[in-house]
Amino acid sequence: MLVSPSPRRGGKAAVASPFSPTGTPGDTLGAPGVAPADRFSRKQAMPASPTAPPHLALLGAGAVATELALLWAAAGAHLTVWARNPERLGWLLDDVLEEHPDARLEAAPTALAAVESAGLVVPALPWGEQLTGLLRALAGALPGRTVIDVANAYEMTALGPKLAHYVPGGSAAAATAAALPPDTGHVHAFTHVRSDALSAGAAAGAPLPYVSNGLEHDDAAAALAATGWLPVRVGDIADAAEIEASGSWDRAAGRSGLGVATLEDARALGLL
Repeated sequence: MLVSPSPRRGGKAAVASPFSPTGTPGDTLGAPGVAPADRFSRKQAMPASPTAPPHLALLGAGAVATELALLWAAAGAHLTVWARNPERLGWLLDDVLEEHPDARLEAAPTALAAVESAGLVVPALPWGEQLTGLLRALAGALPGRTVIDVANAYEMTALGPKLAHYVPGGSAAAATAAALPPDTGHVHAFTHVRSDALSAGAAAGAPLPYVSNGLEHDDAAAALAATGWLPVRVGDIADAAEIEASGSWDRAAGRSGLGVATLEDARALGLL
């Protein structure tokens, strides 16, 4: 996710939940019963219709974490949140509960407690040692879970965050992948738009390009879809640079995030 000002703002339109309390998963990519070769094939939209909202461990309380929390809360997802800064964590909880008083939202005392409570882990922390250090510290709890990685390769400078001149492995996702233990699913998404454009893309049902290592659970695609975006798997982790800041999807999306508002737009621009 691209960096944008801290969110202390008014309300947003709610995102319709894709979850049905009694429904049966349809014959779609990401649904149970679909062969892995189809489920993880490149460059396909992945609508998902699970029978229950996902449970996510959200680590962090900055602009990205808050925007995602608002979208997931609107969809009825269960969120367990942890952050190093108690004040920022309080702001996030207040923002979500103000807009969604019935949200399934709880704070965890530690990052490990948050991770152990959920199958999907969203470390919304700054790229670099802060992110990879936490993932290494949680390594014992991550196998069998899926990490939804939203980091871009920004460095803090005296003038604010700027894209790093040198990115090991060629993408922020590569550094995250190197910090993950074996048997951990890895999904990299929400990196082609700024955090303040998240709600607009969700409201429009715009394509959400993501890459993954093929080990992710079916509910990872459902969690992406729950935000209101339309998940489209565009490759493996090695292809992550195309959906990160300054990549082809970022350039096409523009500051509004709506430069690629439909799958037809993405195809016309040669992105799919």
